[in-house]
Amino acid sequence: MFDLQDEITIKILNALEVKLMRGEVASRPRTDSFEAWSHVAKGQSRFDRFTKEDNLKAREHCEQAIRLDPNYARAWSLLAWTHMNEVRAGWSESPEESIKRSLEFAQKSAALDESQGQFHSLMNMIYMMQGQYDNAIAEGQRAIELDPNNSRNHIVLAQNLEYAGRPEEAIVHAKKAMRLEPYYPAWFLAYLA
Repeated sequence: MFDLQDEITIKILNALEVKLMRGEVASRPRTDSFEAWSHVAKGQSRFDRFTKEDNLKAREHCEQAIRLDPNYARAWSLLAWTHMNEVRAGWSESPEESIKRSLEFAQKSAALDESQGQFHSLMNMIYMMQGQYDNAIAEGQRAIELDPNNSRNHIVLAQNLEYAGRPEEAIVHAKKAMRLEPYYPAWFLAYLA
């Protein structure tokens, strides 16, 4: 009975193109497993809290989703971001290893679904952390070309533009991100200064 309910729910989500996660509208969940989708949704919620503990919980949800559906690109992408978040926040004991794992998972995600801009958004972040702002901006722009309605692509580019000394452009992308994701996490506000 529950399997049938999950199957019906997935079909309804596909047909309606509903809002799946905060700020992201997808044409389909890209998984046939409602449980895998649910883990990614819970993982995204934990990820947005931006604490070490929540980042680890988000990672656990992604790993559960991948066990349920190893071809679920969004789960691999969010898993990659949890490793990048460790580096960005200073929680990683080995930033080099965390970046390596992040890239590995991002490449897996991109191989499963080339249409998503998450890989390029992640590369934007990596280049930004290395101080390679021109490369970072190019990757951020590519992410937006591939997925222009993804609020996270806009806010990551806004962050990079801010660090690159281009605050006017950063504000444009931050505002766009906020329009795309009206219930945005508080950290979006940092790029309106």
